[in-house]
Amino acid sequence: MTLLKYIYFLAKSTNQHGVHSPFVYDFITKCLYSRKKIDEKESYSATIEGINPKQYNLLLKSMRYFGVKTVFVDSENLKNAILGAGIDVSVDVKLKDNQKYDIIFLQNISQPSNITSLLTYMHNNSVLIINNLYKNTPTLAWQEFTSHPQVTACINIFTQGYIFIRNEQGKEFFYIRV
Repeated sequence: MTLLKYIYFLAKSTNQHGVHSPFVYDFITKCLYSRKKIDEKESYSATIEGINPKQYNLLLKSMRYFGVKTVFVDSENLKNAILGAGIDVSVDVKLKDNQKYDIIFLQNISQPSNITSLLTYMHNNSVLIINNLYKNTPTLAWQEFTSHPQVTACINIFTQGYIFIRNEQGKEFFYIRV
């Protein structure tokens, strides 16, 4: 089943040349496609369940690209890996009231219902990343998020989905090969 989903994704996807949004084009070329080496200190730790080295590196690249200060992750192991990477950032594993996060990274979505309440923890230019996008529950969560009126840009790279709230941008969907 995943193979069929991947073939469908490949048929719909493009690279940076099919993107006409300057914000998304810059994100793709300067972050997702960046060949910049990850420091030894930032390198992947095998103790992170549910996230492979490429996904971890994309998370670190996104954190560097956006210059984030606050991050929410739903895994204590991932929090420890990020803090161990030496990036100067505040990482939470429990959502704090009145806190706006620069990046929200979800890898363990148990229920898609009421998941849009996470959007209240985002500000303009926040990014929500859903890991392992084509597993059953994350796919439902992705559909719920992308249909929300606040969401303006959605980037599907098959292994992860990036959801942006940017007031200055119209609603657009992108399928990008990474």
